[in-house]
Amino acid sequence: MSKAAQSAGVRKWGCAGDLVCQPVFRSTNQLGTGICVNPPKHTQIGDAMQIGTVASSDFARDIYKRAAPTIPPTPTGKPRDTTIATDDLAPAPAGNSYVAAHQEFYQGIGGLDRPPGETVEQHARRVRDQETGGFPAGSLRLSECVGLPSEATCGLLASSGFNDCLAEVAAGRRTPDNCFGNSGVRACDAANPCRDDYICMSPVGYTAENGTANFNARAARRDAARNSPIESDKDRKRLRITFFGEKMPDRGWLNRNNGNGDRRGLCIPPYFVFQFKADGHHVPANHPAPPTSP
Repeated sequence: MSKAAQSAGVRKWGCAGDLVCQPVFRSTNQLGTGICVNPPKHTQIGDAMQIGTVASSDFARDIYKRAAPTIPPTPTGKPRDTTIATDDLAPAPAGNSYVAAHQEFYQGIGGLDRPPGETVEQHARRVRDQETGGFPAGSLRLSECVGLPSEATCGLLASSGFNDCLAEVAAGRRTPDNCFGNSGVRACDAANPCRDDYICMSPVGYTAENGTANFNARAARRDAARNSPIESDKDRKRLRITFFGEKMPDRGWLNRNNGNGDRRGLCIPPYFVFQFKADGHHVPANHPAPPTSP
């Protein structure tokens, strides 16, 4: 076959519209393969926020290394800062703020105490960003379900310090829904699947009719936990913090689909689905024991 005929017979892979091909996960196992993403300055909710490489030394032995944005040098005695800035993005919707979820765990700096000079909002933002991670290639989301763009929907995501919260659930001091907060995340359906390594989870089911009542019920359980007898000083500090993700979802989102609510799912990592977690969390004290084998 001539070179011209061969070239004409090769399928010309590319991305539709204004999308660009980006190798979010570079790997020698997938040379020349990328993902169609929005170009810089046009980032949408749910888009990847970091680029990295994957090296495979053996079966089930993969090592991920973040290439961009780079992680700054870690000062002696401090945890490495894996957070991703959102300064270059267009302004967030009024009453909302961006969160650049990242893949690597971030311990955080400063603990739960609010030092002198730190405002309540600065404190809540710092605590929101600590003890987080686990989003493959990062994912842009919004702190509240307010002013959500068309590609986003409202979902309940694990709050900061999720593992500590579940320990409090096991001790009977909190209920599981206290460990989650509202967040604006990428929506998904049959025609718009999630990115690689994300799963399309069922929506929370809020509608224009039941949204306020359901949200207020969750808020009441959360406030009851904050006012309940607690044992440790750490629990006391965590419970009184005002977290992001506690605002009432706005009417714009509740009124979608003629008031029937946004029926699309939401894109999250599979291990952020509570029922999928199998990594040694404490079992709640009032959870029935599993049946024994005959």
